[in-house]
Amino acid sequence: TMSATNSDSVSTTVMETVNGSHQFTIKGYSLAKGMSPGRYIQSDVFSVNGYDWVIYFYPDGKNPEENSTYVSLFIALASDSSDIRALFELTLMDQSGRGRHKVHSHFDRALEGGPYTLKYKGSMGYKRFLRRTALEASDYLKDDCLIINCTVGVVRARLEGPKQFCIVPPPSNMGQGLKDLLDSELGCDIIFQVGDETYKAHKLILAARSPVFRAQFYGPVGNNSVDRVVIEDIEPSIFKAMLSFIYTDVLPDVHEITGSTSTASFTNMIQHLLAAADLYDLGRLKILCEAFLCEELNVDNVATTLALADQHQFLQLKAFCLKFVASPANLRAVMKSEGFKHLNQSCPSVLPELLNTVAAADKSSTSSGQSSKKRSVSSVLGCDTSATNARQGLNKEKVKHALEDVSNSMEIGNVVKIVLLIIIQEESVLLFQEARPYHNAVTVNGSHQFTIKGYSLAKGMSPGRYIQSDVFSVNGYDWVIYFYPDGKNPEENSTVGRVVIEDMEPSIFQAMLSFIYTDVLPDVHEITGLTSTASFTNMIQHLLAAADLYDFGRLNILCEAFLCEELNVDNVATTLALADQHQFLQFKEFCLKFVASPANLRALMKSEGFKHLNQSCPSVLPELLNTVAAADKSSTSSGQSSKRRSVSSVLGCDTSTTNARKLRRTFGLLKASFGVNLLFVAISSLKSTLCLCFVGRAAVRCKF
Repeated sequence: TMSATNSDSVSTTVMETVNGSHQFTIKGYSLAKGMSPGRYIQSDVFSVNGYDWVIYFYPDGKNPEENSTYVSLFIALASDSSDIRALFELTLMDQSGRGRHKVHSHFDRALEGGPYTLKYKGSMGYKRFLRRTALEASDYLKDDCLIINCTVGVVRARLEGPKQFCIVPPPSNMGQGLKDLLDSELGCDIIFQVGDETYKAHKLILAARSPVFRAQFYGPVGNNSVDRVVIEDIEPSIFKAMLSFIYTDVLPDVHEITGSTSTASFTNMIQHLLAAADLYDLGRLKILCEAFLCEELNVDNVATTLALADQHQFLQLKAFCLKFVASPANLRAVMKSEGFKHLNQSCPSVLPELLNTVAAADKSSTSSGQSSKKRSVSSVLGCDTSATNARQGLNKEKVKHALEDVSNSMEIGNVVKIVLLIIIQEESVLLFQEARPYHNAVTVNGSHQFTIKGYSLAKGMSPGRYIQSDVFSVNGYDWVIYFYPDGKNPEENSTVGRVVIEDMEPSIFQAMLSFIYTDVLPDVHEITGLTSTASFTNMIQHLLAAADLYDFGRLNILCEAFLCEELNVDNVATTLALADQHQFLQFKEFCLKFVASPANLRALMKSEGFKHLNQSCPSVLPELLNTVAAADKSSTSSGQSSKRRSVSSVLGCDTSTTNARKLRRTFGLLKASFGVNLLFVAISSLKSTLCLCFVGRAAVRCKF
């Protein structure tokens, strides 16, 4: 046994032999003597593990120089193959009944060079198997007859696991799929003008990822009909990098976007990207940028980074920068830098905090210098900032819930949150507006109560038309309330594009939609409320068919992998029919191998699923018979006798001549079950086996 182990997986390869035996009887031994050395008597060809073998018996020995003193016995490879490794055992049977056989075996002793390696007609055996005089005087020879038993063990490597065959689901490619959608501009419905550059995108995806975009396009005061937005105060390269993150959930390669190779320029770009992430409330992007800036922090950039953290209230990043500067060596270098002048001018309030941090710094916590910097990043930010975890895949649940809640968002930018309380009572609508701070800051609040009487008369004004409140003032600014009885956007009142889905259950379509938005095999238990394993398997079968219809390759593989794990005699027939109808070739092969087991085959033949398989996919049955025959052939242990056993295992009866009547009855049942045409196919697919079993009397007696 050889095994390979690493930190992620364990596998075991088992080196073993597939054994098969053949009994070779030589009658009229005395007539064979005198053939001359080198000439032999040959057994019939027999098969072990798919390879043909033959026994050679040399009555006068193999080599002339032995002068017929010994008989020779060899086993030879009769297949046109090379590098077949095998062991063997040759036995001359004691015919006295006392069991004193002459045995030469390589199974029970270690070979210094390992098993024999053979090519076509290569042989292994003994030139001096036994002295001829000893043979003729022994109980091995009786009534001028010799019986030789040969066992061959063909070496193979087997990967040990719970399944003969498995389907490994690929990693999620949802981010790449969305990035391809962005790059192709397919279905884009919004254009951003950023400086001299324009970028196309999809409103729904932007809204799903950013609360700011959600409010802008789908909020109470948003405008879903807008098709162009001008972006100011953001560089085109920064906006492009932010779009890349929105679609992929991965920190973009700013080097690739900008073409810059300077580390300082790269750090500056990440600082600007962090500011953009804050503007559009992209929480994960903010943490990724903060983590990067913490890792790259040095005396040249800490001042600008601290100023950025203070201006945008990135408290964790700010705390890290203050601790970094608090080191005496770092503080002296920072105070000499140009960045410190910028910090002093732009954020003078930071200097007292810096002095407090320096005064409170513990010498023991600052002595480790740069080596402690990376360890403290995670503790300050409260997350794992390793490269691996910084580039994790999309938060699929967040995307899903964000899409569901798109119409419920009430956020406007990063400045204020508008709360509208609507009370409908006796045809009056009371609207209350309150401005609340989004950030912890000093606000000047004002309120206005707007009453609408005769609400029923306002309905039907048509979309886009509104009822307006009086103008009111808050902190010197004028505000007004707009109430749209029939909605703001005309398209929301028009006929919605509708697609009728036929031949698919609603729960299946819902499960498929869930996968599209999450890239995860859905919890069908949750969607349908079913608790039965059989019902769950049936749902996954239907979901697999839907995945094939809409060409979702990853969902196909996930469903196939699940069904392979849950395969049993109760569901294999319907699963095999599904695999055949949709041409899932790997999946179909797995089902056929499962059924090829004699125990599974017998149980399947008794199931209701087999009747369904016979009716819906009759073409599968010949393939099933071929698979059973191939499996039986590989496990056959001897020539003609083993072929009889293989037919018995398939037909479930004794195929000897004396049982021909029983065989005829069995074929009668098969004929009634499969039909005449299928019966002939079955006979044709097994003709190499049947012709050996039914030559002569049995074949004549079996009338079809």
